[in-house]
Amino acid sequence: MKTFLNVSVLFFSIATMALTMPALAQDSEKPSVKSEEKAKPYSHKSSKGKTYYLFSREQKLKNSDKVITMYYFASDPENKKGKPVAEVPEDREVSETKTGLLVLKKKK
Repeated sequence: MKTFLNVSVLFFSIATMALTMPALAQDSEKPSVKSEEKAKPYSHKSSKGKTYYLFSREQKLKNSDKVITMYYFASDPENKKGKPVAEVPEDREVSETKTGLLVLKKKK
């Protein structure tokens, strides 16, 4: 009977640890996920010598269910509003306005 009791206590202890361990395992995995999300964004210098970084975000159109990807340049490489883009998309090219603002244009 003692053996059965010891096995039951051992099983209960293992089951309790299994229930609490996933929460701890998830917390330990989160920092590695955050480091993967921080990709280095594409950088480009304007004619005025200022460096800008390329980011994108998904935007739902007002009167439609369509979702588009908007690309924009930011002066801060750690912009919180969008996802960093490592390369200029194949169908786009970097252009500069008269005022020195960088924009992405569709290739012709």
